[in-house]
Amino acid sequence: MTFPFPLKETIYFCLLIFVCLTGIVRINALSASGKIILALGIFTLGSEITSEICRVALRNNMMVFHIYNPVQYTLMAIAYNQEIKQGKIIRLSIIGYVAFAILNAIFWQPFFEEYCSYSFNVNVVLVSSLCLYYLYRLLNQDTDNAFTQYPLFWISVGYLVYNCINILGLGAFNHLSADSRLAYMLEVIRTLSNYMLYSMFIIAFLTKQKSLQTSRRE
Repeated sequence: MTFPFPLKETIYFCLLIFVCLTGIVRINALSASGKIILALGIFTLGSEITSEICRVALRNNMMVFHIYNPVQYTLMAIAYNQEIKQGKIIRLSIIGYVAFAILNAIFWQPFFEEYCSYSFNVNVVLVSSLCLYYLYRLLNQDTDNAFTQYPLFWISVGYLVYNCINILGLGAFNHLSADSRLAYMLEVIRTLSNYMLYSMFIIAFLTKQKSLQTSRRE
């Protein structure tokens, strides 16, 4: 029997809802970067709902991903800038990436026709760079606080693992999806990595909200 809404998607949506509820309940305790990550979680839930509606009603949800990637990076860059304070570089990266995503949707991987794998690959590089630079700063922080008390530690680890797992499957999606068995296997891998990533969001919301800007040893 084929179910219209498979178990793995049900689990995924329940997880995203729990992410958002956890962040909302803890919102007064969240750091500035944590509140922006919560906004990303809410935006992700909305995007996934929209994607599912478009998939069923229009049999095409590619446009959702073309929009999601630049917005996701923008929110992440703003969140990380609360910690690493590299405003000029962050602003330039946002402007450059949004411009590239728009050009990609117009000229190379049409908005309604192809998955935005080029945009995803650039997103992986930018997001991973943010995460690695943040972890570098955290490692060199003169503090007695444990790494696990910093919410962006969990977010960084989550995205680095997610990007490593999905760089091939999503980065070459338009080519690999032609093989139905391979496409299904990559979808399962992507789903499991999503479970891992958004579990990290929950941990980030529940942990102590330490910041690189306020936790230096006196």
